[in-house]
Amino acid sequence: MFNRAVAWMGLVACSGLQAQEIAIEAWWAATDANGVQRVYVECGTNYIDPREIVVRRGVPVEIAIRAGPDVADDELIFSPPGLTEIRSPVGRQPTTVRFTPQLHGNAALRCSARGARESGVTQARRQGLLHVVPP
Repeated sequence: MFNRAVAWMGLVACSGLQAQEIAIEAWWAATDANGVQRVYVECGTNYIDPREIVVRRGVPVEIAIRAGPDVADDELIFSPPGLTEIRSPVGRQPTTVRFTPQLHGNAALRCSARGARESGVTQARRQGLLHVVPP
């Protein structure tokens, strides 16, 4: 009985560690009727919204990116696990980025002003996280 309880506690502890990687506020990409995961991202002067996005590995993803009301010339930069870096311009009209994640893991999302230097505080506020989880 004791061994079963210890094993059960170990499983609960491991699953808790896994769950802590994804924040409660993370947005799960919605899957449409065509099986494509869709999510919308906004890059503002001092933010990226949502800050965390969760997608499933092996399922096509479309991220529509647009600029916040006070942003002029930005780009969204990220490297999904197993894929090359993606850079997409950010403007008033949404720009769509399409990819299919092949590996699970995490990747930093970053809104960046093209050709301009930003302070460390601004850079930190404009960073997010893409979680790729097993299907």
